[in-house]
Amino acid sequence: MGKYKGESTNKVIYDLIRDRTALVVVGDILTPEAAVDALNYGDIVALGSAVLFDPEFKNKIAEGKEREINFDVTNRYEDLALPKHFPIMIAAVNASGEIPKSTFEVLKENTLDEEKNIFLVIKITSVA
Repeated sequence: MGKYKGESTNKVIYDLIRDRTALVVVGDILTPEAAVDALNYGDIVALGSAVLFDPEFKNKIAEGKEREINFDVTNRYEDLALPKHFPIMIAAVNASGEIPKSTFEVLKENTLDEEKNIFLVIKITSVA
């Protein structure tokens, strides 16, 4: 990475494209630190999984309640009304490891039978 070593990816990209186009920051924004970094350098920030698992994610960060962020969907799956095919997609987006194993178990239990094999393949290949 040369001269950019140790710098935020969002900052590097922002500096390279500043004033030429908008920067949309998306993917693996599952911690308060990642969210703040995205907001510092992005014109638009997409908080997909974070707000699906904890709809108050943004508010908890803004209010200094980061310790209350909860990505464990145990006993909350029905209330969250996650999209029908969300269980098979989420395994591929947990690069930071912030989503607890218990959430994967609940998602697996709620995956349509014909999609269970797809879920397992994605989970196995995304862990490596």
